Amino acid sequence: MGPLFWGLLAGLGIGLLVASPLILKYLFQVSSERISDDRFSSNGVSVDFAAKTIAIKNRTYPVNDVTGLSWSEGVTTITVNDLRKPVHKIKFVTRGQAEKFGEKLILAIGKADGPSFTFN
Repeated sequence: MGPLFWGLLAGLGIGLLVASPLILKYLFQVSSERISDDRFSSNGVSVDFAAKTIAIKNRTYPVNDVTGLSWSEGVTTITVNDLRKPVHKIKFVTRGQAEKFGEKLILAIGKADGPSFTFN
């Protein structure tokens, strides 16, 4: 094994170290939560109370188009009335975060006069 092999191996290792935080962020949503009188925003999901809309990863819907909301095993699932993308999954790394996010999202959707959901 010559110097070319070791150089490629070292370059690959450095590339993985640099890319791993970006990969983790993409695979598992890590985001700060923002709550104000006008909006709830966390993990790529925003609810605008006045406009009565929910934005999920760059797609915006009326809150009344949300048809389901559940969480388990580190994933919160949001179902909307959209034939192109009816199911949105928000993944979490930390235990219990999916449940906390789901509970707050239920309250935020209700505050925007959206449908009622029960905590599962």
